[in-house]
This record gives sequence, C-alpha cells and structure tokens, in this order.
Amino acid sequence: MDTIVLEPINIAVIAPTGAGKTALISTICSYIEENSDKADGYTLELESDAARELNNFDVAVSNKLAGLNMKFESQALLPPTDGCDTYEFSMNFEDETSGISVKQPFKVLDIPGKFINDRLGFKGDSAYNEFVKHLDHSRILWIPIDTPIMMECNAPDERSLSDFIRCTTNLKHFAVEWAQFAAKNKKIDYCNFVLIKSEKYFSQDILEQYQSELPTRFDQAYGGIVKAMQKHNKEDKISCVAVETIGAVKVGDVEWGDKNCKVEYIATGREREIRGADCLLRDALFVAKSNVNDEIKIQVAAKENDRTRFAANLDYIIKEHEQNIMFLEIREQELGREEQELRNVEQQVKDASWWEKLKDTFGFGSLPELKEKIRNLQAHRLSLSAEIKTGKAKIEDLRSRRDDTKMCISNIDTEISALKKVIVWFDNLSCGNIDSRYYRNL
Repeated sequence: MDTIVLEPINIAVIAPTGAGKTALISTICSYIEENSDKADGYTLELESDAARELNNFDVAVSNKLAGLNMKFESQALLPPTDGCDTYEFSMNFEDETSGISVKQPFKVLDIPGKFINDRLGFKGDSAYNEFVKHLDHSRILWIPIDTPIMMECNAPDERSLSDFIRCTTNLKHFAVEWAQFAAKNKKIDYCNFVLIKSEKYFSQDILEQYQSELPTRFDQAYGGIVKAMQKHNKEDKISCVAVETIGAVKVGDVEWGDKNCKVEYIATGREREIRGADCLLRDALFVAKSNVNDEIKIQVAAKENDRTRFAANLDYIIKEHEQNIMFLEIREQELGREEQELRNVEQQVKDASWWEKLKDTFGFGSLPELKEKIRNLQAHRLSLSAEIKTGKAKIEDLRSRRDDTKMCISNIDTEISALKKVIVWFDNLSCGNIDSRYYRNL
C-alpha cells in the first residue's frame, strides 16, 4: 500500500502554569489510544513514545480518585513543565481497493507555563525561542482554561490573586501573534479555547444552571482576546470546546489562597469518561482538510499529467500498430504473388527440361536462366518471409505495449479516483456532528 505522508500540522498550547496544558494533551492522547480503531473511516495513532508515556497522567487521576472525597490544588496533578515537550499523533486514512493510504501527522508542543506568566523574562532562552517558532508556524492553537477558577472566581480580590486571570494580558499577546502569522498562510486555521476540568458544569442534571452563566463568564474573562484575534484575522475559526480531563468527579468547595486556590473534587462513583475530545479532534480534522486538499490536488494533477502522457503514447502505439498491419498485409500479398510466380517458373523449368532444344521457339529462355530466376525468387521469398515474421513480432510487441499502456491508464484512473475519495473523506469527517453541549463557535 502506497502511503502519502502529508506535511505535519503544528498544534501550539498556551496557558499559565497549572492551567492544565499537559493534562489536556494527556487526555487527548488517552482518547486517541482508546479510540484508535473506533473512528469512522480513519484511524488515530500515537506516533511518539512521549505521547504514549503521557498516560501516566491517568494513573495520577486514578490515585486521586481512590477515595470518595479528596482535596488538592488544581495544579497538583502533574508537576510544572521545565522545558518544551513534543507529542505526536496522526490521523490515517486507507482505501484498500486502490491501495492508497494517507497519513496526517500532528505535532503538539507543551511549553512551560512560566513563558505565559512572564513573557518578557525569558527572551533569548532556547526553549522560549523554540516555543515562539512553533507558535508562529502552528495551524492550530489550544488555549486551556481552568473552568472551576473561571466559574468560581467571584470577588475582585480573587480575580487579582488568580494567576490564570492575571495572565490574560500575556495570553492575549501570544494569541494575537498566532492570529497574525496564521493570516499569512492563506489557509483556514483553528483556535480552540478549551474548558478543562469542566465535568461539573456539563453534567446533565445541572446543565441548565450553567447554560447561560458559563458563556457569560467566558466572555468576561476571554472575550477581549477573541475580539483582538478576530481584528487581526477574520478568516480563521475560533471556538470554545469543553473537554473533561479529570473524569468521574464534581467540583466541591473552592478556597482561595495566595495567587492560587484549592479545589475540592468529589468522586461521583461512575466510570471515568473523556467527553469533548472528539470535538477538539474534529476541528483538527477541519484544518487537516485544507492540508489534504492542497497535497492531494498536486498529486491528482501529477497523475492526470501521467494519464495524458500515457494516452498520447497509446494513440501513437495504436497508429503504428495499424500501419504495421497494413505493411504486413501488403508484404503477405507480395509474398503470395512471388510464390505463384515461383510455381510458374518451376513449371517452366520442368517443361524446359523436355523441350530444351526448342527453347527459342517457345520463348522459355535457357534452363540456367530459369534456375537462376528460381534461386532469386526463393531468396526474395525468404526475405519476404523474414520481413513478415519480423512484422508479426513487432505487431505482437505493439499489441503488448498497447495493452500495458491501457492497464497503466486504468491504474492511474483508479489512483485518481482514490485520491479524490480522500478529499471526500475529509470533507465528510470534518463536517461531522458535534455535541453542542461541549462546543460553541465564537
């Protein structure tokens, strides 16, 4: 199976320390691993050891859920990241009929939140430079939001103490930078504001309570960033996506401390689910669609050029084949006449042997002359026979070349059809239904 490996799509993740960047990436990796063969028309695959090892986060969550009640800081599930870590996954599409496979890789960069906390304090740092370069060349931007803090942060002093709220200015700077660079590539890119640790606010039994409050809270905290991005880039898509990263828990009390808060999480007793991740990956598919369209169109154009070239060659072969058949027919007719004349001369020789003395009277010529003519006729007949044999071989070769060329054209048509089917796949998949509870266009 021929595999078309497309250009990797970069995904940048930006948020302050403890907002849940690594938790979000881990949740997406877990979803991919659990649903690798369950997707409709394509498969998901973790491509790097780092992505597979992120499942350690699930262990941390499970340990936290060991008791019915637990209290821990929202930052405490995983220690802060010191350097940039890259996680890779891919979406793979196969058409066994035509033998074509398409792999769309994605590269996710997890950065230290301190770059967002203090964007001016790390300029010149190699990891910071890696982050900025990745951000500027990313087609997708994920901005994780600690939902409990956004929803439970009420008093003015709480807002001023929260790093997550205070860092929105720096967050806006990087988001706008991404939007400006994204506007240059003339493609549709995607920014997702990702509500994580959001289980409480999307539970079916209390959903109505937060249906109006949650969008209001989001607009108050992040609406300015959305408007600033849209000012610099009106073509790209911006959405708010809720992804349940913790699982079978609900939020209890929130206690505010120095620049942070402690959140009480209470186990609900049900099995952990990862909901909303499919919405996030659906948007990644949407971005991949333009990548696929560009690449596949190039390949289709190349295949169509090959087809045109083979078709022209086929026309030439057919014409040459027809000309050789006509030449062969003429030679076979000439050979027939030569053989008839040879038989006549041979009969003359036979008759002349009886009437040699009367050769002048009957005008048959001398016997040596007749025998010489026979030799010439026989030699010419052999030459004609050789030409006919060569002609037949050439016709057979042309027939074989004609059939091979027709087969090549047929194979190219199959490949073109399969390549176009890939585009249809992406069009259908990227327009799939999404759970409106977890998704909102901005």
